[in-house]
Amino acid sequence: MAITGSFKCNKCGNIFYAQIGGLMYAAELRCVDCDNREYVKVGIKEKTCERCGGKMTDKISTPMCPSCKSRDNKIEEKQLNLD
Repeated sequence: MAITGSFKCNKCGNIFYAQIGGLMYAAELRCVDCDNREYVKVGIKEKTCERCGGKMTDKISTPMCPSCKSRDNKIEEKQLNLD
C-alpha cells in the first residue's frame, strides 16, 4: 500500500509532492543518492540505481527534498493508494 502526498522539508521549508511505500506484491527501493524509486519483487533488499549508479535500499522510508536533498521531512497531506 502506497501513500502519496505533499511533504514539508524541516530543513529548508520546501513543500514537495512524493510517494512512499510499496505495493501489495512489490517492495519499494529508494536510491540513497538521487532518491530514484523502483518497485521490485518482495524479498529484494538492495540493488544498484540505474539512474545514478548509487545504492538502492528498502531501508529508506522518507523521500528526499528536491531542493536541499534532506530526508528530514514530514507529510502534510496524504492520500492512500490501494493496489
